[in-house]
Amino acid sequence: MQPEEIEASWKKVSNKIFSEIMPQCAKDVVLPRAYYVACRDADRSSRQFSIEASIAYLSSTLEISVDSLVAIVGGCYNRHLEEYRIGFTIKNNENVFHGVVWPLLGQEDELSDVIEDVEDCLKTFGVTHQKTLDQRLPMEYCEDCGAPLYPNIDGEMTHTEFPGVDDDTVNN
Repeated sequence: MQPEEIEASWKKVSNKIFSEIMPQCAKDVVLPRAYYVACRDADRSSRQFSIEASIAYLSSTLEISVDSLVAIVGGCYNRHLEEYRIGFTIKNNENVFHGVVWPLLGQEDELSDVIEDVEDCLKTFGVTHQKTLDQRLPMEYCEDCGAPLYPNIDGEMTHTEFPGVDDDTVNN
């Protein structure tokens, strides 16, 4: 058997077993690998999954189309680029409702094609309104709760503020 056939067979059998054990759960079963390699691969695949899950969550919870979402992507630095943070809002709104951290892994840095990967991932899941910030953003966290801060459309790092049930922020 070829390696691709082995992996396909592994996924087929494993998905069937895990679907019975964990119905209605998102999963991606992969072949066992060395610990650190598997951790890096899991980190890499979780980046896209986080964006996809966030988009589905926002569009269903806010009852809006994915076309209404706006993603603001900014590179966060300590001494060098550490990660990209993606703030989600909707058209004609300044509040950041949700955010995703896209960590850099391995040899990725500002010279690699990571920003194109982020933008392509957003497009793949239907977010056509994107703004990529050029400035270097700080790695800031909320002093009260420790949550990461995300960029707004003006390039300021802000805390996410999900609209309340009676809030007309989404409908305006």
